[in-house]
Amino acid sequence: MRRYAAIVVAALLAACATGLAQQATATNLPEKLAMEAQAKLADHAGRIAKLRESSDATVKLYLPTAEYLLASLRNYLNPKAWEAANGRPFLSKATLARLGKTGLPRRVKALMDELDIVVPALEAGRNPYIKHAGSTLVAYRSPLDGRLLAMRVTIPVRYDPGKRYKLRIENSSSGGWSGGQMKPSWVRHSATINFFSAIISDRGECHYGNDLHEAETLEAIAALQKLFSIDPSRIYKSGGSKDGYTSVTIGMHYPHLFSAIVGIAINSLPDGFINSRNLPCFAPGREQMNAYLQAENLYSLPAALVTGFDGDHTNPLLMGALLEKIGAPAKIIRVEPEAGHSETRWTRAEVAKWLTKQSLNPYPKRVYVSTNSLRYNRFYWVQVDALERQNHFARMRVDVLEGNRIEVEARNVERFTLETLDKLIDASGPVTVEINDIPLGEMKVSDNRLVFAKRGGKWASVAGSRGGLVKKHGLSGPVMDGWIQPAVHVIGTLGGVA
Repeated sequence: MRRYAAIVVAALLAACATGLAQQATATNLPEKLAMEAQAKLADHAGRIAKLRESSDATVKLYLPTAEYLLASLRNYLNPKAWEAANGRPFLSKATLARLGKTGLPRRVKALMDELDIVVPALEAGRNPYIKHAGSTLVAYRSPLDGRLLAMRVTIPVRYDPGKRYKLRIENSSSGGWSGGQMKPSWVRHSATINFFSAIISDRGECHYGNDLHEAETLEAIAALQKLFSIDPSRIYKSGGSKDGYTSVTIGMHYPHLFSAIVGIAINSLPDGFINSRNLPCFAPGREQMNAYLQAENLYSLPAALVTGFDGDHTNPLLMGALLEKIGAPAKIIRVEPEAGHSETRWTRAEVAKWLTKQSLNPYPKRVYVSTNSLRYNRFYWVQVDALERQNHFARMRVDVLEGNRIEVEARNVERFTLETLDKLIDASGPVTVEINDIPLGEMKVSDNRLVFAKRGGKWASVAGSRGGLVKKHGLSGPVMDGWIQPAVHVIGTLGGVA
């Protein structure tokens, strides 16, 4: 009976392998390699299934990469399943023609080789990247929807988890550089750098870094900080074209997260009236994407903004003029007609040299705030808690002055908090605060913060948090918030169709 069962299993495996090989051969994958890859796939699938049961912290941390590599190999061996799920060809005819006879086998072999590095390391409870420097795919499971997403990460030579490393992060519009929806174009190559570099965007096309694209950038940074030893004071966001604008907009929304931003060929920075071909990336008429209206947020964030010749320069030039007017430090703002949709080599060299000198200042003595959404409510040590008029811009300038004094200008703000004050003033002594040229007198810092609210048109120091059903950070809208963070959607059963 056992012998009969073994014969049946062997026959089934042989049939599967033959069918798979025939299918793979149709896409230029040799039959011998297809059968070898199928055996490798089955072997690693069993080993990864056992790893999922492990309680080891290292295994849990790096297992998503093994799962991503396994799924990618499965897709290359069975592209029809991917096509059925996604409604389009796994690899276009043009891509297959470009790959020729050797390109596709090379991709499959690369996935097999990478699994042979990652899986044994996890079985031994080891970090799989300490002895394997260079550029490779690293994956994490998105907290948004549980999806496996890949990043192309370059690991420093002689990576030492006991040290802290700089991180330079970019986005890819197509997803191809980072993985490309579980069909990576290549897996590993050698690279010799002494910092971490990451290219992300495995969800594919998403215009101008808005909403989902921006959320993916933030969750990727958080994942990298768990996976590797990243210095939080040296995280740089850079990119060109659409990704150049992604760098600008994420810098405007989260200036306290980055040491510097670099936007190259940001020739047509959106003015708020932008569209995207596909949901959930659309953002018609979103004022919060308007670069000029939020340029002041870049005051304390080192920024290099370069535009070429092709495109509308209005918004970049207006931004530059505004930043120059308010005396914003550490800025390179340049229009290069000769660069086209790129940058000149001397600007590239200048920016690279400039970038090495920048580091995060988490406690600047002057902070500007421009936001019309409580989604973007924190700017260094200043936090906007409530707006007077929703979806209209709130503007603030907060200065720490000599003599334990704080001066605030605030428009369309109903409540705000000043945090971590011991880093800026003598929080043990009395503090003098002035809001909109009206002195509030001396006050005592409580819990290392001061909270102010507007009551009857007058500002006052308050204690505690707001009660009742109110708009707040994480629960403010607009409706796109339901696509960029975990949410429960409830369909009612009463009333009309709407």
